[in-house]
Amino acid sequence: MFTRREFLGASLATCAISPVRAQTTAPPTILLLERQNIEVNGKPASVLDIRQPGGALGVDTEVGEAFRVRVENHLSEPSLIHWHGLTPPWRQDGVPNISSPPIAPGEAADFDFPLTFDGTFFMHSHEGLQKQLLMSAPLIIHGPHASDRQEIVVELADFSFRTPEEIYAKLRKPAAATADAAGADKMAGMPGMGKAAMKMGDGGKPDLNDVKYDAFLANRRRLADPEVVKVAAGDAVLLRFINGSAMSAYHVDLGEIDGDLVAVDGHPVAPVRARRFPIAVAQRLDVSVTIPKGPSAYPILAILEGERSQTGIILVAGDAEVRRIPDLNNAASPPLTLDLERRLRAPMALAPRTADRATWRPIYGRSMMWPTATPRRRCRSLPASGSN
Repeated sequence: MFTRREFLGASLATCAISPVRAQTTAPPTILLLERQNIEVNGKPASVLDIRQPGGALGVDTEVGEAFRVRVENHLSEPSLIHWHGLTPPWRQDGVPNISSPPIAPGEAADFDFPLTFDGTFFMHSHEGLQKQLLMSAPLIIHGPHASDRQEIVVELADFSFRTPEEIYAKLRKPAAATADAAGADKMAGMPGMGKAAMKMGDGGKPDLNDVKYDAFLANRRRLADPEVVKVAAGDAVLLRFINGSAMSAYHVDLGEIDGDLVAVDGHPVAPVRARRFPIAVAQRLDVSVTIPKGPSAYPILAILEGERSQTGIILVAGDAEVRRIPDLNNAASPPLTLDLERRLRAPMALAPRTADRATWRPIYGRSMMWPTATPRRRCRSLPASGSN
């Protein structure tokens, strides 16, 4: 039971983010911000969760529905959740002390805005360094003409037993103090190599990963104990990849299966067929695959950029035997490039339109003015990968 003062205080904290619509009668989806224990490398680890009361991570909903969510903070510290890739009213964007105040421990906040487009998105904390403690979860919005094919969400994460504060403090130290096994310690003592030591690893190769993580996870599990998903031979499956890592990029490897990339960051693209796709931090990829006929197991892997470390899940058709997949790939993956982005095309071209507004701007600081047409279009363009 709330006291009157507690009730008013909770109501004010909630309304500071978004008042509940009086005419809405459907109950909101409840999301609990909690601390949970998981096992990594055989050791217990304390991480942060965004779960529904029934245990489901994140939210699975439909376009056209109102995004009615109540976030309850069961942590001992303030928090706030950002809806990555969505376009809510700015006061509901979930950025502490910019769009709204953080949710205090024991308090709750309501969010209520329309969902106007579908796709693969995710939610994560924007408070302090909480995201480094795995505080993220899928946010899947189904379209009006969604098929009945099986959908599988794969959220990638990097994990360290060190605290985020310890990692951050080390990253802020000078290069000589942060030199590690990558070879920077050997270069730091060489004349004129102070800056190079911070940027290059042993043998003159770029150091692509500033933090040495203890494990890489797919749906919060390692390959030593992966998630095994049953699929039907011959059926189409949609794989929704979410890179919820704090700092790590990967190459998604489908192994023996050809895949069609059909959406990037929640936006549809003309299909791109391949067996490997790069995925940057905070990026999402929707890949459609057809499971070959006959019983078999299909590892779906994510290989760390520039290294051999890998994680993933296993698809199993029929009564196929599931074999253990090592945590290290046979070969290091290459650095990510923009080759895939250069191949991306919208599935439908935009209709040509004339400019409906013109502005006048000075040229090179002179008094001469030149009209600059600014076309205004309402369309779903591809945002930059990893944008917040």
